[in-house]
Amino acid sequence: MNVCVADFEAKYVQLDKLGEGGFGSVYAGYSRADNRPVSITSVFSDQTYTHTVIPPCAKQSAVDSVL
Repeated sequence: MNVCVADFEAKYVQLDKLGEGGFGSVYAGYSRADNRPVSITSVFSDQTYTHTVIPPCAKQSAVDSVL
């Protein structure tokens, strides 16, 4: 398993898919550290698969991204 994926899964729990578009999907989830809800955006491309986690009311600098 990719170390980055393992780090992501240690921090967050991914739940139901909320939607999907041309570049990826959005899932509901929560932080394991404090059980706060987050949205998890999975972006697809030819070379990478990226998870971006956005807490409610987050500022851009608070976004946690895992490649």
